[in-house]
Amino acid sequence: MTTSIIVTRDEIVDRTIPELLAEFGFFKECAEFRHEYERHAQRFVRYQRSFGAQFIATGATFTVEGKGAVALARIGDGMAARCINDEERLERRFEMTCDAEFWRRAGVASGFEKIPLHGYVHLFHLEWHQKSGCMSST
Repeated sequence: MTTSIIVTRDEIVDRTIPELLAEFGFFKECAEFRHEYERHAQRFVRYQRSFGAQFIATGATFTVEGKGAVALARIGDGMAARCINDEERLERRFEMTCDAEFWRRAGVASGFEKIPLHGYVHLFHLEWHQKSGCMSST
């Protein structure tokens, strides 16, 4: 998914870029965010490999509409969706390491060795009879 951010000259007066980005839900990485990401990534790797297993999804799910359009479908409070892990048919592989040579030549001593995971498990929603994706946080 792609997000466009438009900031007008009136909005930027006496504000920093981090303040503006925070209004759009983008925050600078901190230890707490890093720890949360690591928990999600570990959970995703565990769930993603559970081909055919049944799960209960809560909160929200992404659905694939006609012509591949993706839509967010909220699951009501106190409600749950019965889903089956449908990852096996995708035959996805995940490369989580990369060559950081560019950054080393640019003088950055460490970091940029890992590619972040976007932990959405491909599911089949049993009630809707529709493909869904769910973030591996629940």
